[in-house]
Amino acid sequence: MKKESFLKFCETLTVVGFGLAYWKYDLQIATTVLIVLLTVFVGLVKVLGQKLSKLQFFSWLAVLILGGATVLLKDEMFIKWKPTVVNASLALIFLATQFVGKKTLIERMIGEKVPAPTPMLRKVNFTAALFLLFMGVLNIVVANLLSTTAWVQFKIFGTFILDAAFLGACLYYLRDYLTEFLDKSRQDS
Repeated sequence: MKKESFLKFCETLTVVGFGLAYWKYDLQIATTVLIVLLTVFVGLVKVLGQKLSKLQFFSWLAVLILGGATVLLKDEMFIKWKPTVVNASLALIFLATQFVGKKTLIERMIGEKVPAPTPMLRKVNFTAALFLLFMGVLNIVVANLLSTTAWVQFKIFGTFILDAAFLGACLYYLRDYLTEFLDKSRQDS
């Protein structure tokens, strides 16, 4: 298994560990497990000579701070705010690049790989910002109006489904420009 694949697998295990710990025990234990597993993951990335993405680093910090507050103060709302803090921060970054600088975040991420016209990539960037804001608000609505169990299920399954649907919609929107990228990827394999 390649290092990158192994690390993706380990990163996924942090969410699985959180879910299992919640269903076996409670949110306090699950939050502690998440803090430990994410910290081990960060250490593993360093040991394997890889680099954490900015998003991974920011998510880890958010878990340390908000998860730590949840465990120390015995108040589950702190960890429930973590997805909203991360999503709102990302939305602001996407929005800022829409108006500041020559390229949006999406253009920087995929512009060289997917030869879509700039206006299309700018629309995807703006839509991503709106989606992230929506997900942040939805997280708080679920956290405040539903049970902790419903929030954990939403966090693990609901966000995955909504993220996959959004990504699918973006890929469909850019479909005419993906064939060149996919053909090149197949040649590189």
